[in-house]
Parts: sequence; structure tokens; C-alpha cells
Amino acid sequence: MVRMSEREIDRLATSDVGALLDVIESGMHPSSLTFALERIGSAPRDSRIECALRAGAAHHDAVVREGAVLGMLAAGGFSGDLADLAATDPSPGVRSVATP
Repeated sequence: MVRMSEREIDRLATSDVGALLDVIESGMHPSSLTFALERIGSAPRDSRIECALRAGAAHHDAVVREGAVLGMLAAGGFSGDLADLAATDPSPGVRSVATP
């Protein structure tokens, strides 16, 4: 599992989001993945970003799901996903963040 600092994630999110998605897809440590998912929500939206955010929202670790929710909120257009998470996620923190 790849660990990256917030600085490294920020750099890739602004300069090469494709490379950041490659790392996300290859497997990141949950603490890095959480921040990476949050940051890709601010990138121009495409199908890889949508897939990464949705996969993050289904992750077993609640902190990662929170990062995915924050990314979805930043990206916009995930109202159905957010409503489902707000209603059904087992984590009170995730439900709270996903609630409009």
C-alpha cells in the first residue's frame, strides 16, 4: 500500500491527476487514500474520478468513505450517492458529512 504525504497528493492533484488516479487505483494506505479522494473531487470530472469516488464510498474504512464523500461534494453531481450514504452508511460520521 502506497503512503503519500498531503503535499505529494496536492502536487499530483494539481499537476497530474491521472498519475494520482493511477496511484489510487493501485492501492493506497487508507490515510493517504482519504486525502486523495477528497482532492480529486476538485479536479475536472471524468469517468475515472467518478469510479474512484464511488469505490472510495464503498471502502471498508469509514475515514476513507468520508474522504470520498468530501470529494463527491466538491465535484458535484453525486446527489443520489450522497443520499444513499446519508441514509445507510454504518458510520455516524459518514452519514453526517453526506447529509445536505
